[in-house]
Amino acid sequence: MGAKSGTIFATACFLAAAPQTMLGRNPTASRVGNPTQLMASTRPFFAFAQQGGATAGAPKPTSNTAQTPARSAPEEPRLLQPGKPIVRDLAGGQTHSYVFQVAAGQFLHVVVDQRGIDVVVSLFSPEGPQLAEIDSPSGTTGIEPVFWIAQSEGLYRVEVRGLDKDAPAGKYQITMDALRAAKNEDRGRIQAQSFYMAGKKLAAKPSEGPLRMAKIQFGDSLKTWVALKDQERAQQTFMYLTAVYQELVSLLAQKRDIEDALILIQEYHGLTEASFGKDSFNLIYWVRLMASLMESAGKFDSAEELRKQELGIAQKAKGQGSVETAMSLAHMAELKVRQTKYAEAEALYQRAQAIFEKAEGPTNKDVVAALVQLGDLYAFQNKHAEAEKAYKRALDITEKSGGG
Repeated sequence: MGAKSGTIFATACFLAAAPQTMLGRNPTASRVGNPTQLMASTRPFFAFAQQGGATAGAPKPTSNTAQTPARSAPEEPRLLQPGKPIVRDLAGGQTHSYVFQVAAGQFLHVVVDQRGIDVVVSLFSPEGPQLAEIDSPSGTTGIEPVFWIAQSEGLYRVEVRGLDKDAPAGKYQITMDALRAAKNEDRGRIQAQSFYMAGKKLAAKPSEGPLRMAKIQFGDSLKTWVALKDQERAQQTFMYLTAVYQELVSLLAQKRDIEDALILIQEYHGLTEASFGKDSFNLIYWVRLMASLMESAGKFDSAEELRKQELGIAQKAKGQGSVETAMSLAHMAELKVRQTKYAEAEALYQRAQAIFEKAEGPTNKDVVAALVQLGDLYAFQNKHAEAEKAYKRALDITEKSGGG
């Protein structure tokens, strides 16, 4: 998905398209980072407030129906045939429709490869009802897969819709990757997809009860993908699961229920290790979650050790000049702000900004976010000239890149 919409999906994807939410606008608020990007640099984030007992910008769950732009009228459907990919341009809010004949009992696998636009893919039965809707946390690149086993013969339909109505046009490729008799493992794929869809529906309700049920559904989906050895689907599901755990821990932190939050974090840690192994980079998200909780509880010494661990994981797995390392430096800087160690925070933010700029280019939104965070820090200390310089550069980049 794309820009942050105040939802779980925004958390799971979210900072790829809206990385300014990673660093935040309040120098007294800490944000745990990963998402998403999601597959390439997936980094979901949530925040605990330093003061007042309320979260500062914590992501809220999303659904594909809540806060979704109105669909444009679908065009006349095109025929989709196995082994014959179709590449097309699509603008935000537009919808393309495809049809194909399926026999009862056949397994179908449609793949949409996003090439510069974030899309939602929906499958409809011959009778008309929607069977599945997929929007993986992969932003404007990566694939959106749809699996299904036909219960009845007929003409099935797939819709490809631009998620953000204001998004510029991009390309995508749609392929009927498989259309054949169903196998046992195919039923596992359908089951994993069903768990995943149920989890997204539950995560649309930003309250503790539905979120706890959502983590069960996403957890079951993850376990099924792992058993099927489908690492790509497992990773995508894991990012949604991570966002749900982050939101739950955030809600518990608001209530100062630290003990229950710790139980959840340890549960998440165990599930991550069981799914990906003890040496997986995915464990960085557990470290970030625990560090943020320690910060919200005022246990800054413990939080600092965890932030150092986070930075070490990022540097070892992704490299000194990686985006993940820059994110970890920014998180350490946020901790230093809470400790009122402003000089150290400034140096860390500057290091993060330099890495973002080198790794992603001088006009990337992460660079803007780092500059804004520096500006906030300067303003917080009444260093108005320095703050104005940082804000002005951030504004210039935004305007030149067409985001102003």
